[in-house]
Amino acid sequence: MFLFRLFNSVNLSIRSLFSNLMRSGLTLLGIIIGVSTVIAVISIVNGMNDYVAEKIAVMGPGVFFVEKFGIVRGREDWLKRMRWKNLSINEYEALSKQMMEAEAVAAMLSRSRRITYKDLYISSTSVRGATANYLSVSEIAVEDGRFFTEFEEQRRAHIVVIGSDIKKALFEDVDPIDKIIDIGGVKYKIIGVFETAGSVLGNSQDNFVVIPLKTYLVYYSGLYRRSSWTIGIKIKDPDRMFEAQEEARSILRRVRKIPSNKEDDFSFISPEAVMNFFEEFSGIAFIVLIGISSISLVVGGIVIMNIMLVSVTERTKEIGIRKAIGAKRGDILMQFLIESVLLSLFGGLAGVIAGYLLSQAVAHFSPLPSAVKPWTVFLGVAVASSVGLFFGIYPAWKASKLDPIIALSYEH
Repeated sequence: MFLFRLFNSVNLSIRSLFSNLMRSGLTLLGIIIGVSTVIAVISIVNGMNDYVAEKIAVMGPGVFFVEKFGIVRGREDWLKRMRWKNLSINEYEALSKQMMEAEAVAAMLSRSRRITYKDLYISSTSVRGATANYLSVSEIAVEDGRFFTEFEEQRRAHIVVIGSDIKKALFEDVDPIDKIIDIGGVKYKIIGVFETAGSVLGNSQDNFVVIPLKTYLVYYSGLYRRSSWTIGIKIKDPDRMFEAQEEARSILRRVRKIPSNKEDDFSFISPEAVMNFFEEFSGIAFIVLIGISSISLVVGGIVIMNIMLVSVTERTKEIGIRKAIGAKRGDILMQFLIESVLLSLFGGLAGVIAGYLLSQAVAHFSPLPSAVKPWTVFLGVAVASSVGLFFGIYPAWKASKLDPIIALSYEH
């Protein structure tokens, strides 16, 4: 008997739903906008998390970097770090000689310069001066040719390894190996080409060249004194990252003569630190945007409640007839609750589709990635159903409370 009454309530609810949809389709915009925003935001955040996790993997396991600025958390943090002393060759040499946990310690400096080959050129290329063990702290590999040796670095050789963007721009149909390019007015012979690293949020990671660090210091001796060194450290045991960073911290504080009551004036960057920072940032953005989309859901829920109240008024006589032939209060309550949930669910499904299309459009027309996962679809449907259920309670309760005698005599 219960199943029969439930089936009857669902049947009546569906018939009434189509009547409400024809009349109030535009009023579901609140639900559609709210759900689509939830889907789009979650998809973009998921995509960003996956993207960052993939990109920071190029740092390799058991690798961390020492930098002046590191991960900056706002304007005040930036201004504070601006006052910090630059990292220099002193810190690099101390870490190279004293770190017991380190397998390799590499250093790098960089400037932006124009690169020319014959009548072709590429502007604003990152020119990096690095030690010969640079590849040990980076997962990026040389795809063609080779990297320079420590002997070549000590000789201050005029040799260079180029990124794939340089190859595409200057040597589209030519083998670049052994070709001579001009970097800021100085000639270098190409000995290798790095494999393609791709882009991060639309910024290419392949528009760079690497020359020996000692060669770099010859031509940028004035500039490097005003630049802070980046020091990469690959540790022997990736599971001892904390111990290795503490060892490096102790050495750096001693070299930089930092008093025991003062904080560090340098930063560590590791894949875990970058990922934690991004998850923290995206979590805050997620909460803010979901809060904004909740306003649309609440507005949509209020609209649904008003639609259902109007529906109850218009169908007062129908409710009276149903009660007169034996329908219980629970049957009337169930009928209108189901109708409210279905109405909201219809808007939710439209919102899921709109959110998916929106996230794909953002991924297509901007550098922001998107990853629509199945659970986000279920979440959108669940949110819409919950809104319909919550805001449908009062109209359903009001309908179930109607006196059958008064309802039968009601004239609309």
